[in-house]
Amino acid sequence: MILGLWLLLAQVPWQQRLQVDHRMTAREAEAVAQERNLEAQKLRVLLEDEPVDPREVNAYLRLLEKQFPTASVRDTFLEALGLTPEQLQDEARFDLKVFHLLDRLYARVVPADSEEVWKPRERYYSQVFVPAYPEASVPERLTAWAVAWAAWLQLKAGAAPEEVARRFPGLVSVRRPGKRPAVYDPHHAWSRRLFDLPVGRWTLPERVRNGYRLLRVEQEVPARPARYGDLPYRVRRKIVKNRLYEAFQRFIETGEMP
Repeated sequence: MILGLWLLLAQVPWQQRLQVDHRMTAREAEAVAQERNLEAQKLRVLLEDEPVDPREVNAYLRLLEKQFPTASVRDTFLEALGLTPEQLQDEARFDLKVFHLLDRLYARVVPADSEEVWKPRERYYSQVFVPAYPEASVPERLTAWAVAWAAWLQLKAGAAPEEVARRFPGLVSVRRPGKRPAVYDPHHAWSRRLFDLPVGRWTLPERVRNGYRLLRVEQEVPARPARYGDLPYRVRRKIVKNRLYEAFQRFIETGEMP
């Protein structure tokens, strides 16, 4: 696939994203990338006879062209992926076949407004963040590391996050629970991480892409039945996304529509 819904030809950018988002090792990222590549191969076989309008292919390629400032940048991108113009056409057709499949799956899995569904678990949480960007100098990164652990010790001793931020002006930011809690998503590594944490306890400083993160879950709202049409848009979107993901995986495994 060119732009990719879950895969970009299993190239390095995908592996890097896995490591940043999910804190995987290079070996784990490679294994997941290979798994996604196998799924793509299965999809190609399952969708081999799916018709695609040539006009759609041309429109899709024109849209792709607009993502690059110059033709040379486009050519460099395609060369990095090892794609010839003919292969690019094939990838565009494959993308469109997958888009058509997802359209059909979506129509089958989206609930009616009157349908009773399970509203996912929700959690309210606080976060203390100490920035440490990859391009920072070694002394700056060491300072961030020290501040993160000092913040954890103070939080563990009962200090409020805002008080910790005042003690380290410009080095600590605080996120407090708002009106919109996090909604559980079993297919997202960050969500699984958040919903596995105990309630009311600060985590140890965790190294993420741009710094150190400390989390405390303040409250959990359990899953409960609800009328789909009464749910807020972000919750409905999560429910449909999870149903679509599961239907997509079943199609890859069995070749059958739900």
